[in-house]
Amino acid sequence: MPWIRDSLSVLGEQGSGLLLILTAASIGGWLMFGLLRQTLGEVLNPNETFVLSLIGWPFFWIVSAVLGFFINRWLEFGTEWAIFVFSLLGIMLITQWKKMPAPFGLISPLFIAACFGIFLLSLFTRLASLSGLLVPAYFDGVLHYQISKVLLQNFRQWPWEMSSAPVSGYYHIGFHLLTAAFAFVTNQDVIQVILLLGAFVLALVPFPVWLFVRRATGSTVAAIFALLLAGWGWDMPAHALNWGKYPAVLGLLAAQFVLTLAFTAVGLVTRRAKLTLLVLGVTSTLVATLIHSRAVVLILIAILSFLMARFLEKQPQAWVWVGLAVLVSGIIAITAYIETRPILRLVFDPYLRVGVWITALVGALLLFAVRHFRLLTITCLLVILGLLVALLLPIPSESFQTVLDRPFVQMTLYLPLAILAGLGLAGLRKEAFPGWQTALVSGAILCAAIISIGRGYPFSASPCCILFQADDAVAFDWIQKHLAPDAHILIAGNTLNVFDVPDSAELRGADGGVWLPLFTGRKVSLEHLSFDFRSPPLFYRLCERGITHIYVGSTAERFDLSALQSKPEWYTLELALPGTNLFRLTGCP
Repeated sequence: MPWIRDSLSVLGEQGSGLLLILTAASIGGWLMFGLLRQTLGEVLNPNETFVLSLIGWPFFWIVSAVLGFFINRWLEFGTEWAIFVFSLLGIMLITQWKKMPAPFGLISPLFIAACFGIFLLSLFTRLASLSGLLVPAYFDGVLHYQISKVLLQNFRQWPWEMSSAPVSGYYHIGFHLLTAAFAFVTNQDVIQVILLLGAFVLALVPFPVWLFVRRATGSTVAAIFALLLAGWGWDMPAHALNWGKYPAVLGLLAAQFVLTLAFTAVGLVTRRAKLTLLVLGVTSTLVATLIHSRAVVLILIAILSFLMARFLEKQPQAWVWVGLAVLVSGIIAITAYIETRPILRLVFDPYLRVGVWITALVGALLLFAVRHFRLLTITCLLVILGLLVALLLPIPSESFQTVLDRPFVQMTLYLPLAILAGLGLAGLRKEAFPGWQTALVSGAILCAAIISIGRGYPFSASPCCILFQADDAVAFDWIQKHLAPDAHILIAGNTLNVFDVPDSAELRGADGGVWLPLFTGRKVSLEHLSFDFRSPPLFYRLCERGITHIYVGSTAERFDLSALQSKPEWYTLELALPGTNLFRLTGCP
């Protein structure tokens, strides 16, 4: 398997960086474990607390980063803010922890070893996607690098008031605060931290599903099955990193942390436990929103879906089945409508085309989920419906937008589907079958899923989204040495529509040229990759704009090389590499 070779290669090259990231995350996880044991020790058992701390570690780092900016602004502690904040939090937790009769509870060493082993295996599968990546993927990677770099260099400035334009007003700032903090405390390059942090977070994404299904059903087998599908059943959310959706993936993990807390609150009777969970839930929701603004929409959809499902479940049996029929019909109808929209129908590619067999398996298990876990099954179906409605529901703004965009819904639909799969398998195991038949069927389902994943899952990064490649690096070095500082370079762009409005998108960088300003300091301008370089009026327009050079990158989406070569009197080839070319405008009057 090529992906194993790629993962081993990345592990050999980035092993020390991964270890530093793991160490930093472990500090946050340890503090989160202490906080949860102190506040929710009567609600969560130690094993559940451990899993929840695995997915909750970013909260301490992001909160500390935010506090650090305020501390630096008012008290001027300098770059030691992280040490100060973590030392203070650690002392407070340890002081309270020591008062507990059993700080770690009856936590199982075998359970910890199993969780750590599953995490390492999950992380190993994610490393393959870093092979061949010199910088974060897609055009979004440029913005993530730029913002994180600014934050790292300006710890004494509060980003929304005093920092540079790329940071001011940016609404997914939480991920970049985390990246800047990790780059500072681990002394690694920002690019390396973004890449490793993306793989690290993605490796943890399946764990909340395991905890949810295990707590809801009591079945370890069903929880493992749900974890398997949440991580590798479909190519989402992993493929989202090919689009540079690092904040969205971290926001998805944060939203699951909040929803796990909310699910834990169901059935609580003591006032203290409810108040504690309310405070933790509100604080975590604020941090999740800071990471990615659409995380709060997912949280609201899930909570409203649960409340509606609980209301429906209390109705007479006949009305419950009518409601279920209407719900399923609604999902089918809205799916059929979305399939008629060329831009939006891509949302179903991972589920109804590439991963159709896994989705069909979930559908086959749905009946057992309804029979034995009706409340949670209805909740998951309502979440699916809510996500699809949010994809179509417009919000007031200057440009057309919907509550959720297509990529976010596309990368989130796996969540209710994976939970439904776990509920369905747990329900199947509750049927009145002999023990050996239950074990045989469960094993067959697990094997079928593993075989499907092994045969079709894309572990490596998608070539479509690797904009900056080795030839680009060589070309950038040449540009840095040979082009004048005031050179003005034209780079290729393309549109990306994520809303159901044709021709509404702005131009985005289509090849490695999008990194030119950051790595070389040269000015760039965008033109659509279909730009006609043979047209005299368009050529003179380039001259009027002061364009001095044209960059042709290494990707499939780039300027028409043959058109540039057909006009040597206008465009002189200055640099030719196997994947990259640079032309100089020579025919301007």
